[in-house]
Amino acid sequence: MTKKYRKKEANVFDTGAFALYFGGDERVKPYFDEVFRNEKQGVVCELILGEFWYKTCEKLGTKKAEDFLTRICTSNILIVEESKIYSRAAFFKCKYRDKFSFVDCHVLALAELTKGTIITTDSDFKDLKEFKVIYIEVE
Repeated sequence: MTKKYRKKEANVFDTGAFALYFGGDERVKPYFDEVFRNEKQGVVCELILGEFWYKTCEKLGTKKAEDFLTRICTSNILIVEESKIYSRAAFFKCKYRDKFSFVDCHVLALAELTKGTIITTDSDFKDLKEFKVIYIEVE
């Protein structure tokens, strides 16, 4: 069953947001709860999921990485295909150069596509004026 974007307010999650959520950090939980209660659309792309998987695998092992990925994929979070956003991600990489990684530029492309709020632990996002950003500092 394919999940489709539901034209409502969206929360765009980056790798750090998923890491905090699965780590039990209460500061990020309300943004996921909005999605799980169907108040907002949760959005991520395949590249971000890949980055989250390998970072989880490095720290917690393959089994945890697979478990977390399965939980995301079976939730109501929309996973946007790479083909839908790669050209805008490339545009943002060209525009911002070294400020953002190519994966981070996918977050920007998703936020532009959905007019969503970026939920992030990356401080580079917090000064962007053209996007709505909720920055959660990691200690």
